[in-house]
Parts: sequence; C-alpha cells; structure tokens
Amino acid sequence: TVQDQDTDLFAILRRGDLFVHHPYDSFAATTERFIEQASRDPRVVAIKQTLYRTSGDTPIIDALTRAAEDGKQVV
Repeated sequence: TVQDQDTDLFAILRRGDLFVHHPYDSFAATTERFIEQASRDPRVVAIKQTLYRTSGDTPIIDALTRAAEDGKQVV
C-alpha cells in the first residue's frame, strides 16, 4: 500500500492514477515521500510544485533543494 515506507510510488503510478485524500491519507507517506523519491530518481528531470502554507520544518524544502543542486529543474 501507499502507507508502506518501502513502497515505490512511481511503480504505483505506472499502474494507474493514485487518489490521495488529505487528511485521511498521511501527507508524509504520500506527498512528502513522492517529492523525496522524485528528487533522488535520476530519470526525473524537473519537479514543478506549488508550495502553499508550508511549515518551516517540512522535508519537502530539503528534497527540492537537493533536486536543484543535482541539476533538476525545480520551479
């Protein structure tokens, strides 16, 4: 399932659409992990994300920064 920490979210998306319903689905286990996996995947060339009302300690900022430092387009 999506909630499992070892789940490859890209593998799930290759099988079809994924519906995430917050707050019922964990933001950390879905959205944060998706951005984290995208930031590390060498096949990803760009991450385009609108950030709205993020907290100061969100791991998304670190993942997006790492992706940009690795040469990915981050906007």
